[in-house]
Amino acid sequence: MKRLVLLFCLLTTATVYAQRPDTSVRLTLQRTPTGQEPFAIAIEDFKAEESLIPGADLHWLADLPNIIENDLEFSLFFNVVDFDSTYKRIFAVTDPTFDDWFRLGARFILRGSLSFNPREVSAQVKLIDVNARRDVMARRFKTGRGFERRLAHTISDAVIEQLTGHKGVSSTQLVFAGQKDKTKELFVCDYDGENPYQLTFDKSINLSPAFSPDASQIVYTSYKSGAPDLWVFNLTSGKARPISTKKGLNASAVWSPDGKRIALTLTIDGNPELYLIEPSGRVISRLTYNDGIDTSPTFSPDGKYIAFTSDRSGSPQIYVADSDGLNVTRLTYEGSYNASPDWSPNPANPLIAYVGRTTADEQGDFNICVISSTGGPRQVLTSIGFNENPHWSADGFHVVFSRKQGGESDIYTIAYDGSGLRQVTTSGRTSNPVWSPRPIQ
Repeated sequence: MKRLVLLFCLLTTATVYAQRPDTSVRLTLQRTPTGQEPFAIAIEDFKAEESLIPGADLHWLADLPNIIENDLEFSLFFNVVDFDSTYKRIFAVTDPTFDDWFRLGARFILRGSLSFNPREVSAQVKLIDVNARRDVMARRFKTGRGFERRLAHTISDAVIEQLTGHKGVSSTQLVFAGQKDKTKELFVCDYDGENPYQLTFDKSINLSPAFSPDASQIVYTSYKSGAPDLWVFNLTSGKARPISTKKGLNASAVWSPDGKRIALTLTIDGNPELYLIEPSGRVISRLTYNDGIDTSPTFSPDGKYIAFTSDRSGSPQIYVADSDGLNVTRLTYEGSYNASPDWSPNPANPLIAYVGRTTADEQGDFNICVISSTGGPRQVLTSIGFNENPHWSADGFHVVFSRKQGGESDIYTIAYDGSGLRQVTTSGRTSNPVWSPRPIQ
């Protein structure tokens, strides 16, 4: 019975609470994740192009720059320079010039204009080098009416890639479990918590979602047939199908980077062990053979290795093995409880995020930690409450997780170095977040 309780704790949410912190954070960056100085950028309000249709949503002229500002600051590569009311009053300026922006420290300016037609919104955007007074990017972006936030995120990612060479995550999404009465359904939202919508309507318990590498499918464990079976939800068709309904537990599934394999925990042989299956559900191989509980697999970016949780040493710890289950080595040694690993998709930043008990007290807090995939000391990112379910963003610079405190559970993001904590959901009934890969363009 004790082992069953431990397995349930490893696979689901827990029940320790603390006080809600103030999470309203605005960073002034000193260095970017690559060690360089951040880009100082000014974002001007967008202008309306001459061809406007009746009822055009002109509030987007101000809303799009605000969304882009949030995206760029979140990326950890930009400091946004504001042309505030004080400067306008002192210098009697309404429309800043290049010299005005230069005095305020801006090195780039983002300018845009919007046009509307009954079906489409179009943005003409220029990214201007203040010193050289020339365009470094001039592009037109289009989207359907009703998808203006998506347009803003697309512009943000274009700016990020233009100036840094790194692909942004502004257009990515989160999938998570939301409590509805006594059930848990899956929901999807933008990375910043906007545009949430309900994905499943099973009136059951749905847990442990994971995106496919092309972000077109989500694998998850559902009890809607009465047992913990593995299902796949196709985001294009809006339909779900079972892929693993083997006796016992089908849980903690994750796709390989090439999308050809799924690693998961099965109990078909009586003990919770790791297996590889095809997306069709056919078993490829069994990966682990021991008396402990093995769960929560995660692949390295090249698919050659897996990290996972096992209590084979007497308490849950993180282990690393070849993707065929051979050459198992223990990764974590600090703390009596370490679980739920997630391998960063960024090969230049080979980190594994996980949940660790960071105090000697057996009832103490659980925090989000990171450790090199080759071992070494851990870095603790959080310090308050019961934190769990960490998952990396596609760029490897951010972690999404859920936090329980004050009787509520919500989703947060935090940078890889522990800065920039942001609260994503506010319902107090969300958990199990997973970050999507970048959408296929």
